[in-house]
Amino acid sequence: MSVNDIIASGAFDKPEPPRDSWSLGTVASLPSAGVVNVVLDGDTAATAMRTTVACAVGDQVVTVLLGHARIVTGVVGVPCPHAVGDLYLSKNSADPSTRWPGTTWAAFGTGRALVAVDPNDADFHEAGHTGGEKTHTLTATEMPVHSHPIDTAGGTATMTHNNGNYVANGDGTLDYPANCSTKNAGSGGAHNNLQPYICLYVWERTA
Repeated sequence: MSVNDIIASGAFDKPEPPRDSWSLGTVASLPSAGVVNVVLDGDTAATAMRTTVACAVGDQVVTVLLGHARIVTGVVGVPCPHAVGDLYLSKNSADPSTRWPGTTWAAFGTGRALVAVDPNDADFHEAGHTGGEKTHTLTATEMPVHSHPIDTAGGTATMTHNNGNYVANGDGTLDYPANCSTKNAGSGGAHNNLQPYICLYVWERTA
């Protein structure tokens, strides 16, 4: 839609108070059907107006008064390319609002790795779901099948011959292992469960 079309449409016929023909303002809502809410500098409430440019919440914009219609004609500086809910990753620790004034950010996922959503996996089925552990202690069912050496102490037992079915040492005794025990191994501590990683600052745009 051209500037002339906006003026001819009569979409904004409400007279405005005296003001310079142009003003700066801050976008308060995402554009919808070519209309955006802007808080003009010096105002506390947002004003609905047409826009001829792409803009996002928090962008500082130039508005021009043409007749009774005020329109957004440009974005001041570099507009923030991230919508509310988007993530921004950086090696710079500075809050992204210093780069995109008027935006609000919060640290996201501190100390956690990011995983793509898989709606078919209960562990990864939705954004924001968390899980996993930094260290893990094995349970008995998680241990691999294994064996241990046995310490034995020799002993003797007297056995009575029973029709030649038992063979002893010739003197009526039979050696047998006694006081059997396995050797202890391990400490029961948790093991490191971390994948190879690299750290970045992760921010989520909240406004």
